[in-house]
Amino acid sequence: MLAGDAHVVVCDGFAGNVLLKACESFHRLTSSVFEHESHLLSQLEDRMAILNPENYGAVPLLGIKGCVLKAHGSSSSHAISNALLTAFTAVAQNVIASEF
Repeated sequence: MLAGDAHVVVCDGFAGNVLLKACESFHRLTSSVFEHESHLLSQLEDRMAILNPENYGAVPLLGIKGCVLKAHGSSSSHAISNALLTAFTAVAQNVIASEF
């Protein structure tokens, strides 16, 4: 998954949350390690944008009859804005109807 070979990963809630938290932590760790190397940090952040929870805001919970997305309790306004865009996209693309 971290190599970028997977577009979708399906797992139970516990394993999914552990994987998600590990990816987000890796993003934060890398950002802090390279904070004084602005040219490297910029390149890394571009390549690791998918690991930044601010960029997607929320992830869908599948297997539920409806559009349900999970965001962090400590989400910033930017992350919540992106969560709403993610929800709008899921509804516009009829993700729920294609699931059932």
